Amino acid sequence: MNRSDGVGVFEVVSRPPSLGYVRRYVRMNNVRLIKEIPKKRLSLVSGDPTRFPVIGDLGESDHCYSTQGGPMVLVLFRTADGATEWEAEAYWNELEASIATEVDMDALFDANALYQSGNSPWTFFAYPTKVARKNGLPPDGDIEMLIAELQKRGLPLTIWVNARDEGTSYIACRVHDRSRLEQAIADLEDSGVLEESFLTDRSTQLFAWAGSST
Repeated sequence: MNRSDGVGVFEVVSRPPSLGYVRRYVRMNNVRLIKEIPKKRLSLVSGDPTRFPVIGDLGESDHCYSTQGGPMVLVLFRTADGATEWEAEAYWNELEASIATEVDMDALFDANALYQSGNSPWTFFAYPTKVARKNGLPPDGDIEMLIAELQKRGLPLTIWVNARDEGTSYIACRVHDRSRLEQAIADLEDSGVLEESFLTDRSTQLFAWAGSST
């Protein structure tokens, strides 16, 4: 499963926090519920009103905001069958990260050096070079978390700038790590952290966004 054409766009939300805001693209389930959320802070988006989020459920976090009771985050919880969705206003102490968050830039290996040695990196995520951040990463917090999680699982990764096509950058691993990478992604999909179309959809969205900004 070569995911070299997969990408993600980072959506900027300009509106204030409001229940009823529903994402229009696939996101990563990056938080886990560790304390029950009072029903007054839950809003049913669709589905069965009796299937409330329970401890252990994974959710998609949105933007943070301040309240008198402390910082809160808007979270979308979806049942495994996708039939029921709840939007919740949660305090940080009611959640924990389900995935690593910090990319170790120093741990990224030299893609060009590997290529010049006769071993091409194996790419699994593509994005337009012109939208990359100063550190070379794509402008997408979810993708950064995925990279961090793969690093945490012991997978050496790299940013390969303008590798095959001028203007396209890639996240890649060494060829001999390909099966480990695929298994790690499959595990994240099976656990509900990632949806199967996550990388592909994000890649498509980033290229579309780059094209519309020219």
